[in-house]
Amino acid sequence: MNFPMKTKRLTLLFMLALLLPTLSKSSEKPHPPKPGWLGATFRSYYDPQRNLRGVRILHVVPFSPAGKANLQPNDVIYQVDRSPTPHPLQLIRFLRQTRPGQKIQILLYRPKTKQLKRTQLTLGEKNLRKICQQSIELAAKWLISRQLPNGGWPHFLEAQTRAAAPTTALCLAALSALPNAKRYHTSIEKGLQYLLRQRTKSGMLGDVSAAVKMETYTTALAIIALCQYNREKYQRTIQELVSKLKDAQLDNRAGFSEYDIQYGGWNYFEGKRRSVIRVDVSVASYVLEAFAAANVPRQDPLYPKVLKYLSRCQNVEEGKPLNSYLDGGFHFGPLDGKAGIYTAPDGNDYFRSYGSPTCDGLRSLLYCGLSPNDYRVQGALTWISKHFTLKRNPGFTTPGPLNFQDGILFYYYASLSKALAQYGRPYLQHKGKKILWANKLVLHLASRQSKEGHWKNSKSVMHEDRLELATALALIALAKSYPFLKN
Repeated sequence: MNFPMKTKRLTLLFMLALLLPTLSKSSEKPHPPKPGWLGATFRSYYDPQRNLRGVRILHVVPFSPAGKANLQPNDVIYQVDRSPTPHPLQLIRFLRQTRPGQKIQILLYRPKTKQLKRTQLTLGEKNLRKICQQSIELAAKWLISRQLPNGGWPHFLEAQTRAAAPTTALCLAALSALPNAKRYHTSIEKGLQYLLRQRTKSGMLGDVSAAVKMETYTTALAIIALCQYNREKYQRTIQELVSKLKDAQLDNRAGFSEYDIQYGGWNYFEGKRRSVIRVDVSVASYVLEAFAAANVPRQDPLYPKVLKYLSRCQNVEEGKPLNSYLDGGFHFGPLDGKAGIYTAPDGNDYFRSYGSPTCDGLRSLLYCGLSPNDYRVQGALTWISKHFTLKRNPGFTTPGPLNFQDGILFYYYASLSKALAQYGRPYLQHKGKKILWANKLVLHLASRQSKEGHWKNSKSVMHEDRLELATALALIALAKSYPFLKN
């Protein structure tokens, strides 16, 4: 049978269309198999007395294969499957050849008991979303266990028996931010009922029985928690609290002119009396986050005022390139530089930029509606990218007498995650490489979590040695990082 030429062409094209997907699939490179996951960080170890080298465990993820096998910090691994591990590279190379579900034997020395022992464990899969979820669930369970019968959480400065509005507001902001917050409905609802009863004379929320009531922080955190948890149910309360925060801004209505350095900010303490005013970027960032959560319009006249205030806290000038002192970063406040002073070549002094206020500053600029391409936003992002680290709060040249670089750590993690999540980019450009910041932060926090679920800072300067405070801040960091995780 003879087919017309046109029909033959159509038949040939149809056959090619069927074959092309198969051909393209066969040409694709298969993904390399995932190696097994141990769930511990480590470094090299040397025992000069016995001339032995091994790998010392630094941190263990509590729900990882290492955690389930009861591997502990300071344990020293000498062998894996009878192969010596005198250096971390040997252990890394070994693990890269393994697969999830594979059983391995470890010979380790435990300095605490001075025992040499063999242990067997089954390697897992390094699934970052699952790791983050497990870390969140463990921490949330622990945090809820610390809730007092009246619904509040213990004060971070006082005895564990007294509930306090500031700590409660922070814990509620953390729990309501979680991807699975509805699971904790009973605890959140109970906490909100306690918190909303803590009205001060000004009508804001705060620690009614303390000299320092922390009204601004508490009210801002309460708005954030209410919006995250159930905006419709609490809409009237949200609007009322937003109005109180707007009225608390230091502006012309309170006798502050544009030439006052406090103009546009909010007071850490209560009221607007000049004798007890302390404004800083941290307070402003939480207020602005609350306004963003409550959908306060960007056309509101409060925003130009706060931008005026923020400009006094950022080391940047329009039209000038970034340098060693105009580096794009933020310091704590117009008259407060916890990281010290830098004397420029022209003889002028500048407060040094450092990590947590720069993160607070970046998110504040974005909450105010500035474009991601604005020179102020780009300046802050450049500083964060250049100084990215999770080992400390960056920007300090020396620890200093109060050691803020180690003492303001979990706050830095929370602020870093909020700032980068608000910017909306899953990576940072750091030393010529793309850094997946959320991946780094989640693994860093998970490996430092206790078996019970909490975190603790060994430094007490900013009260992060109090478990509720550190754990709530870590939970916020995990929640903000979760959408940006890349396996």
